[in-house]
Amino acid sequence: MEDDRGMHLRPDRLRAHAADAADMAEALAKLERAPGPAAEPVDTAVTRARRELAEIEAALRGAAAAVEAAEHTAVDALRRAGGAR
Repeated sequence: MEDDRGMHLRPDRLRAHAADAADMAEALAKLERAPGPAAEPVDTAVTRARRELAEIEAALRGAAAAVEAAEHTAVDALRRAGGAR
């Protein structure tokens, strides 16, 4: 039987990437305000990046949950059909 792992999304990897995004957002949150006249545009960019990283984290966690749910649904359907033992 061929190895078909490449055909599946891996929830563990999705969650790991989500954790990376959360770590990056946390690192940005720890930055001090930019000095001088550059403060406003830099702070705006940092705030936007934090928000986008939070959205990416949520999307990756949601994708991981959806993949697991789909896999469970498929396994259950195969069992009902007598294809999985």
